[in-house]
Amino acid sequence: MGWNDALAAADRAVASYFDTTDFTATGMTKPERAVNADGVVDSARPAFDFKGTLEKAPEFSAFDTTSRPSPADRNIRKVDRICLTADSTAWPWMPKQGDRIRSASALYALAAEPDNDGTRRVALWLNRISG
Repeated sequence: MGWNDALAAADRAVASYFDTTDFTATGMTKPERAVNADGVVDSARPAFDFKGTLEKAPEFSAFDTTSRPSPADRNIRKVDRICLTADSTAWPWMPKQGDRIRSASALYALAAEPDNDGTRRVALWLNRISG
């Protein structure tokens, strides 16, 4: 077994163990000649279902140069960094910034382009829209 085969087998094993939540990816686009309009569903990229792992990392955000609040801070926000990881081997297209991801309990928008470490397992950073 070569390196690439072993890496693909490891990715499949990770996906079968961790990826248990159902998601739907929907491509979004801006209407032609309407840059400031809300996004609409991109008919060229049909929605698809997949399984993934959703992680939330709570952190505090103060409105200054550090991310660690002090007792004197009055403007502290609790924010969640939301990361969805999944095996993208069978995906018909790769989601991009602005596309929507729906779970059973919430709707998310991709906050940035997917992170990739060279394998088919990707990390999608999300912003929660509703739900």
